[in-house]
Amino acid sequence: MATSKYVDEYAVVKAQIEALTKQADLLKTKLLALGEAEVEGKVFKVKINTFEQTRLDMPVVRSYLTEEQLLAASKTITVTTVKVSARAGKARAA
Repeated sequence: MATSKYVDEYAVVKAQIEALTKQADLLKTKLLALGEAEVEGKVFKVKINTFEQTRLDMPVVRSYLTEEQLLAASKTITVTTVKVSARAGKARAA
């Protein structure tokens, strides 16, 4: 198995992003609770928009189409994932 310093750097950044995402979600909840369309801070301002979206309900679509029709309307894509985990026996340090 190959080793690289990028693995540890990547893991640290992913953890930071997760923590910052939680913090941003909490602040977003607090902003939404204000019930205002626009809110200003000392440097920045936010605009809050609520709107409807229409999305395709895939379980319903599947119920209308045959397996052949679903295959004809499907496309294959390549997906690359990078999963990070602590190495066995290694201390977690950032």
